Amino acid sequence: VLALVVRLVDTAGLVLLAASLAFVSEPLRARLAGTVGRAAAVVITATITYAAIVGLAALLWRDLSGQAERLAELLGGRLDGLRPGSFPARVADAVGARDGVDAVFARLPTTVITGRESARGVGTQALQLLVAVILAAFFQSSVGSLTNWLVGHWDRDDRRRVRLLLADITTRAGSVVRRSLVLAAGVTTAVATTAFALGVPGAVVLGMWAGAWSVVPTIGVIIGLLPVALAAAASSPGAGAIMFVAI
Repeated sequence: VLALVVRLVDTAGLVLLAASLAFVSEPLRARLAGTVGRAAAVVITATITYAAIVGLAALLWRDLSGQAERLAELLGGRLDGLRPGSFPARVADAVGARDGVDAVFARLPTTVITGRESARGVGTQALQLLVAVILAAFFQSSVGSLTNWLVGHWDRDDRRRVRLLLADITTRAGSVVRRSLVLAAGVTTAVATTAFALGVPGAVVLGMWAGAWSVVPTIGVIIGLLPVALAAAASSPGAGAIMFVAI
């Protein structure tokens, strides 16, 4: 029973992801439809969406891999620096701490991004993403039929009003969501580019963190940018000062 519940939750999450992708990428599909046709627009939009997500994940993986290697070297150096024969050194040798540190940080980027440790698990996640993108394309190509089906549950006299209400909700919600995404993308790009130029480690991760929090009113700016400023200051006083001025 528990396995069935987990499977249903995973399926619901996949459908929700597909609906979100369809909703967010709808303006691109609508713009392309006027140029290349409806069917081609759906295919091109799905391709761009999948490529964008995979590319973003690749950038994040590369950045996390670099940070994981630095941390592994730092902790490994501390372990190697233990006085031979001392109690901490004997404990570290007994539990295989050196090999454990390397193994943990080697799989850290993949685990953070996909939630899976093995190559098979990563492949499964990539396949699920592809299914979500294809399902989003189905939603976009069937939006008219879905709307008609939903509106058909109301009385005939109320259907026009319901259709106008749905269109208004979609327009307003879409405007808010897309403005938030543009803001998050802009903050992510600005922070990551600045951090990279200043030589701050983890520029992509810091940029994504700041971008994700930028859409949260009031406290989002503080929570998003404070780690960026602290990381820059820890990197070098000059980088910290420049980052504080930029913020």
